[in-house]
Amino acid sequence: GGVVVDSADGAAARAGLRAGDVLLSLNNTDLASARQFNELVGKLDLKKNVALLVRRGDQASFVILKGDR
Repeated sequence: GGVVVDSADGAAARAGLRAGDVLLSLNNTDLASARQFNELVGKLDLKKNVALLVRRGDQASFVILKGDR
């Protein structure tokens, strides 16, 4: 499962995401498709931080995208 990152810019790039990373969850919701990811992103409050579980190679870790405060 998960969604492969094609490219990263803006807040995602500043948080360290890069092409080839696999997004496994967004705010503790498991990701199964790019469509689901886009729907969840559309509902986000951009003033709040977002937690992404990211797999890079054999390692998985959480990345926090900082909200606009």
